[in-house]
Amino acid sequence: MSMVDGEKIRNEAFLRAFKGTCPFCNYVLRKPTSSRCPECGSRLRIQLVAPFRFYPWHALLAGISISAGVCLDRLLLLLYGFINSTTSNPPWLLIGNSGVILVVLSIAFIVVWKCKDRFERLSKTSRFVLYGISPLLPVAVVTIQHYILILLIVA
Repeated sequence: MSMVDGEKIRNEAFLRAFKGTCPFCNYVLRKPTSSRCPECGSRLRIQLVAPFRFYPWHALLAGISISAGVCLDRLLLLLYGFINSTTSNPPWLLIGNSGVILVVLSIAFIVVWKCKDRFERLSKTSRFVLYGISPLLPVAVVTIQHYILILLIVA
């Protein structure tokens, strides 16, 4: 017996005892006689799917993305303010501040993406530390930007 025949036999045996709904149209199936839904015609088959796991790299990417959004927001507000002002000198120091942090965050995003396999193999303690740090990234970026802006304005 081939692997395809074995899979077909397992699917048919499972469906003969199945009581539930079609995953596509929610039609109530009670021991269907074929591998197609009688309502929508979708193919019914058994499939093992691994559950989604939220790894530290997911959390880090979310934190970095939110932080990049904050930088882009500040950068666009600076540009909008300059366009609608009467001054002729663009605020290059302020724009550069947001731009540099945005570049650093972009590099961090790429590094985390490339090293995601390493994050999946971390110990439980390291994972919890990264899960705790990740939501604080946007707060840290805003705070750093704030203090850099104060230093630039005072100087």
